[in-house]
Amino acid sequence: MAITVLNELSGDGDLFSPFMRPVLYFSVSGASTVTAPTAEIEFDGTTEDVTIEAIYLRTASSIHYFAVDLSEVMKFLLRSFDGTEYPDDLEFINGNLLQKFDEYARSLTMDIYFERGTANEQTLETSHWWAHLANQLPYAHGCMLWNVFNLSVLQSLRWAKNTYNAIFFWTPAGGVSVTKGTVGGTGAYTADSTTVTADDSTTVDGGLTGTGGTTIYSGTLTEGYYQLKFAKTSIYLDRGKNTITISTPAGSKSIVIDYDPDCPNYHALCWQHPQLGYVSYPFDGNKITTISAKKGIELDKFNLTQVNTNSLKEILGYEETRKVTLHTRADSQYWPLLQALYSSRHVYLFVGADGAADSSATWVECEVSGGGSFRNDRSRADFSVELTLPEPFNVRF
Repeated sequence: MAITVLNELSGDGDLFSPFMRPVLYFSVSGASTVTAPTAEIEFDGTTEDVTIEAIYLRTASSIHYFAVDLSEVMKFLLRSFDGTEYPDDLEFINGNLLQKFDEYARSLTMDIYFERGTANEQTLETSHWWAHLANQLPYAHGCMLWNVFNLSVLQSLRWAKNTYNAIFFWTPAGGVSVTKGTVGGTGAYTADSTTVTADDSTTVDGGLTGTGGTTIYSGTLTEGYYQLKFAKTSIYLDRGKNTITISTPAGSKSIVIDYDPDCPNYHALCWQHPQLGYVSYPFDGNKITTISAKKGIELDKFNLTQVNTNSLKEILGYEETRKVTLHTRADSQYWPLLQALYSSRHVYLFVGADGAADSSATWVECEVSGGGSFRNDRSRADFSVELTLPEPFNVRF
């Protein structure tokens, strides 16, 4: 007698996406006498329980087969379950920090019940991690985020001083190291900035190490999704190309960060990326601001006489819409980053002073539109994006 999970969801503690049509398939053996089998799954919390009835598929060779489509329920559970909200918008932090991004991933335990409450009852408990990430289907590992788990999804980035300079990555529990080397090799380097901010020693599980050497972090982390943040004047980034290597118990990946600390005229954007969490990029082309307005409520004026009356209507107000269009010319290695911008649910524009700390006051969330096109026989392409600024930037009088 046994309940057996038949697909990629059999891995206890693995990382999955709720946006890649996760469907649980399982079989039940040792219950051949049951002629009308039933099953259900339950997510059991301390203040809230969610129960879903399984769909009976067939019985073959005395084994019963079931399926449960988790596509919609996991989006809900990942966002809000058991009295806890887990929004997927960006949490802004500052300094050379390694901090767990708790809101972006959570572990949920699922109980599978066959013939619950009867003499033929069987149960199975399994736990999975779920994250606000997704790959393009079809994908070799189904709804499992294997490339996020082993870090192979990480890619090279281009940053400036005012971009949101953070790398987002997953790690199982265990030893994690982050090192810096030179492009084409490893070893010591000379930092452009020797200023160490007060929060350099603050992390979730340990302390940042290194005062200009090659080790940025080395320590033991708990399982989860993290953001590795670099300060505005980080001692860990040189002007030009920097090789950053992240090593976890599940894998190791080196990426190149092309960094320019002296570019106050760039326009920094940060947006939610389906594979990388959040990415940031400096748009170095022109900036076009457009303003439009429409009138609000219009009322008829009450006049006892038309003598010397020059208006029969009163407009109570106007609603202004302010939009910013940004342009950049990007190398092909950054196209996967920029392509995700136009369908991103969270897009932020940096509006702070040059070098200002990252916060919800210096990064404003915008509505995004626009587009980009590129040819497969070219190494560079033009991208433009139109951002509708939020209410604080639009006058309503």
